[in-house]
Amino acid sequence: MAIDVTDSTFQAEVLEASQSVPVLVDFWAEWCGPCRMVGPVVEALEQAPEYAGRFRLAKVNTDQNPEISGRFGISSIPAFKLFSQGEVAGEFVGALPEHALRRFLDQNLPDPALESLAAVAGQDPLAAARSVLEQGLQGEGAENFLWQGALELLRTGDITSAEDSAALELKQMLGAIPEFGSQHSDARTGLLALLNMHQNSNDTANGSAGADQVAVGPGFGETMGKLAELLADETSARGALDYFVGLVEAAPAAERGSVKDRVLLAFRLLGNQGPLVNEYRRKLSALLF
Repeated sequence: MAIDVTDSTFQAEVLEASQSVPVLVDFWAEWCGPCRMVGPVVEALEQAPEYAGRFRLAKVNTDQNPEISGRFGISSIPAFKLFSQGEVAGEFVGALPEHALRRFLDQNLPDPALESLAAVAGQDPLAAARSVLEQGLQGEGAENFLWQGALELLRTGDITSAEDSAALELKQMLGAIPEFGSQHSDARTGLLALLNMHQNSNDTANGSAGADQVAVGPGFGETMGKLAELLADETSARGALDYFVGLVEAAPAAERGSVKDRVLLAFRLLGNQGPLVNEYRRKLSALLF
């Protein structure tokens, strides 16, 4: 439940209280329409099961408390500042929609469950990712564990069929990463599309002539093996990139689009940046343009 904080109580209710639990301060005013819109949403999030006990909500009426508003440079409202250990740990201005508010909280609030998995992830990324799924954990930290687990499955799972247990678990981990808004969204979507494409081709292959001639490029097992090589070492990564770029070079013009997607997925798995990716991006561009 939100508490009203004044110039005289801010020290105790916010700065000192944030030593034990983060305090999110909502700077608002009665005349502010956006403040009245976003306030109830934040109040509801404070009581939501996934955030209960992880932060306190305090409200500062800027008209009635000019001293503290001036101290923290509040020039536009609604304004939110998250205090932890007496310091500002995160902030934003404006009436964000609920999904963006959740994103802010997930990125800035400590999560004991995720913190306990950090040591596990260092030794066994798969175990950490499986725990995230079992506990239904969300947020940026959870997405990072899921992505590292997915890469470990790709690296070690020896996936030769879209129906392999490792492939199905990989799909589960990727599916738990948001399609939009995560730093892993693009790579997740590309890899998930590859898995779904081959699974769908298996589902529809009923023995009729040409049923297995789905335009999916090279064989699934071969593709997954080469993607796994990307994650081994630089020599293996170069070999895999040479393979994918060679597919583009050898493909008829009409088929280069679908084959090119394998190269772009390889770039995403490598983080979509860095000298190696830039080198092969230039090679791909020279073939296509």
